[in-house]
Amino acid sequence: MVSATLSQTYGAGDSYYIPAGVEHGATFKTHFKAIDVFEEPDRYAARK
Repeated sequence: MVSATLSQTYGAGDSYYIPAGVEHGATFKTHFKAIDVFEEPDRYAARK
């Protein structure tokens, strides 16, 4: 995970918090599964 103030490597079971408005990105060196949780309940529509 990279942001304007942080460059960090995460592993299995790790979590992170990105404050609103902070530009960020990530590069993955292997296949992975993630669960992203957002504060806004209507950020994305449910898949049908």
